[in-house]
Amino acid sequence: LAGVSWADVELGLKIISSALSIIVAIITLWLTIKAWYKKASADGKITKEEIDEGIEIATDGVSDVKSAVDKTEKTIEDNSKGSKEK
Repeated sequence: LAGVSWADVELGLKIISSALSIIVAIITLWLTIKAWYKKASADGKITKEEIDEGIEIATDGVSDVKSAVDKTEKTIEDNSKGSKEK
C-alpha cells in the first residue's frame, strides 16, 4: 500500500459506493415489481389499472437505476479529468 495515494483509495471507495448504489437500486426494483405482481395477481387476473401501476413502478425503478449509473459514470469522468490535469 506504500505506492497507493489517498486519492486512489478515495476514488476506489467512491466507485465501490456507486456500484453498491446501482446494485441496491436494481434489487429494490426487483423486489418492488415482485410485490406488485403478487398483489396484482392475487385474484387470478391483472386489470388494466394494475398494469398501469406496474408500468409506473418499473419506470420509476429504471429511472433510479439510471441515476445510479450516471452518478458512477460522473465519478469516473471527474477522476479521469483530475488525473489528466496533474
